[in-house]
Amino acid sequence: MQFLQHFMFTPLQQQNYIYKLSGGERRRLQLCTVLMQNPNFLILDEPTVGLDPQQLTEIRALVRKLGEKLTVIISSHILSEIAELCDHVIILSEGHVVADDDMAELEARMNPETTLRMTVKADEAGAGAVLKSIEGVNTVTKLSESEADGTVTLQVTTAPDTDLRDEIFFAMAERRYAVLSTETVEQSLEEIFLSLTAKKSKNKEVND
Repeated sequence: MQFLQHFMFTPLQQQNYIYKLSGGERRRLQLCTVLMQNPNFLILDEPTVGLDPQQLTEIRALVRKLGEKLTVIISSHILSEIAELCDHVIILSEGHVVADDDMAELEARMNPETTLRMTVKADEAGAGAVLKSIEGVNTVTKLSESEADGTVTLQVTTAPDTDLRDEIFFAMAERRYAVLSTETVEQSLEEIFLSLTAKKSKNKEVND
């Protein structure tokens, strides 16, 4: 009973027949059954598929807890889940390993530049000229423009580990351009996956 409580089963749930358990409860019970054998590692294949948001939250919390005591290997196409739960990632494409890194190192490698997305109350030419005059700015790209609001949204890349937000703010202020929003943009694990697997497919086409 204590083992079941450890897996978030209430005393009432412990009295239920298995067929009456929800999807998330059955998933927890399966993990409980396996872990009673005291394994050194655990392999989970798509552990949250088919679960509702509440069940998904419960299983993720349980996986985090298990990861503190043993090695947990997760195979999943839900890459946001991998990014949330794992500290090391291996990406496969057509049977080949295209990435094998700690999560932080992979993100740093795939985001070699610092990228900012900003919305400014200005025209594209004016805001672009200000940004290009700032030392350290590599590229400026227009994402969208609203004539009704008189705003433009731009993407700015700078050298890695460079924070130019203060310089940008004061340079815009000198021209009386209001910076309405600024955010740092990084590739998500989904975008990293697509980038790496696309490179693999392209290399295969060239070699063929």
